[in-house]
Amino acid sequence: MQRDELGDLAAFLAVAEARSFTRAAAKLGTSQSALSHTIKRLESRLGLRLLTRTTRSVASTEAGERLIETLRPALNDIDERLAALSALSRLLVYTSTCLAVPILRRRMTSTPARFVLPGGDLIPALALAACGGLLTGSSTRQVVLVGAALLGGALLYGALRRRKRKPA
Repeated sequence: MQRDELGDLAAFLAVAEARSFTRAAAKLGTSQSALSHTIKRLESRLGLRLLTRTTRSVASTEAGERLIETLRPALNDIDERLAALSALSRLLVYTSTCLAVPILRRRMTSTPARFVLPGGDLIPALALAACGGLLTGSSTRQVVLVGAALLGGALLYGALRRRKRKPA
């Protein structure tokens, strides 16, 4: 399979399901013209006409229908597997956050008061923020960036407070 062939197949399925280049292009976030060129390139590569186009409608040919029957379950399976990988990625970040709690707790000498949870300390607050981000569907990158910013800010705040307390 060529590099961009999977994307072309997904574009074809979107047009066939929407029965419109305009609606499919909006769904895919591309232009109608680019989508039309993609479908023409796919049809040329396969040597088959997949869609019948008129000024008012788009319909699948018999070859297009057969391709749809093959593509729909295959692309759905790919989507499900990608979602599972994404969930695994979130689980790994959550697990690494939980494993890091005891290590970070030993390294922290002081915790800034503004970052302390009632009856707790900064580390559970970071773990809670990370877990909350993961559960609300934030991307792993967003959760890591927010956690790093919280931790960096807390460490800097603590260092500045220690510096101010030292007698001159």
